[in-house]
Amino acid sequence: MEPSNLLTYVTIFDTIGLILSLSANSILLILIKYRSRASFGAYKYLMMSYAFVEVLYSLSAFSSKTSAHSTNTSYVLFRIYNGPNRTIGPAFQLQFCTMYTVLIVILVVHFIYRYIAICRTQSLKLFQGHKLYLWVAACFGVGLFVGVMKYFLLGESEEATELLRPEFLKWYNLTMDQVCYNGPIYYVCDKNNENCYTPLKTAVAMSFINSALVFFFIVMTYFGWKSYSQLKVPDVTLSQRTRQLQQQLLTALIIQSAIPSLFMYFPVGLLFMSPIFGVGFGAYANLSILSLAIYPPLDQIAIVYVIKDFRVAIKDFMSGKRSGRVAIYDTSRKSSTKINS
Repeated sequence: MEPSNLLTYVTIFDTIGLILSLSANSILLILIKYRSRASFGAYKYLMMSYAFVEVLYSLSAFSSKTSAHSTNTSYVLFRIYNGPNRTIGPAFQLQFCTMYTVLIVILVVHFIYRYIAICRTQSLKLFQGHKLYLWVAACFGVGLFVGVMKYFLLGESEEATELLRPEFLKWYNLTMDQVCYNGPIYYVCDKNNENCYTPLKTAVAMSFINSALVFFFIVMTYFGWKSYSQLKVPDVTLSQRTRQLQQQLLTALIIQSAIPSLFMYFPVGLLFMSPIFGVGFGAYANLSILSLAIYPPLDQIAIVYVIKDFRVAIKDFMSGKRSGRVAIYDTSRKSSTKINS
């Protein structure tokens, strides 16, 4: 793959990703609305929120036209500058960063909900009614905070522009007047590549972002493991059908963490961390952008396959069968709470 063609591939993948994301998430939303059991409880609204966020994520990737570049001292997200104001250009890129963060955080909330539904059912009131929307709003709040922080702390600077100038000319045959960018410069050195230092703004922003990503991963791992362990313990208060549904939803959630780990966490983590150790990928950093573009449809296709009711609905549709809306309540639970899955 020629480096000079990577920017074209990014545009193609963003377009394909958007089309597939709209299709896959539309199908999932229809299945959640018409084929989810009533016993899904508030979780179905959380699933719908996640699908909606994935669509916004794909739209932001498509509209921002974001590409990536990394050197042995920095990485940046950039787009071709077409006016009229250079201060506005990075805002289009940062909408993508914002939605990326929202997607990660709302996935963390999924794991917290699953843990409470399985292990702490008395705390499900934390997700009832308007409180569920507060959780979703908080996810957007975190994403917006990260986007604003990157805008003010990791914006264009004279040092960064001079560092990137030969890189963009070499890899893309572009001058710095033709692009706008945002991202950390980990090390600024003198002309002899000596007396290097890390700008304070970079240190503050990247310490927060990297710590947050590690924290989110730990939270998902912890609550996922606790939920999995609890489902392995026999529970006479749950019917076999209920336990099967819980296990299906947990499996779906694990897939929802495995796929983004492979297509979102790893590529972005590598992009973030490699310059710290003096490793740069040049234009090949755009491979991470390609990976981010195709994540949403893969995620939702896997979810439809894992949840039996959804899988059966798709098979029925493909075979021309018709079935009524699923409205199954679990009456075997000893408490008055539904399955709350």
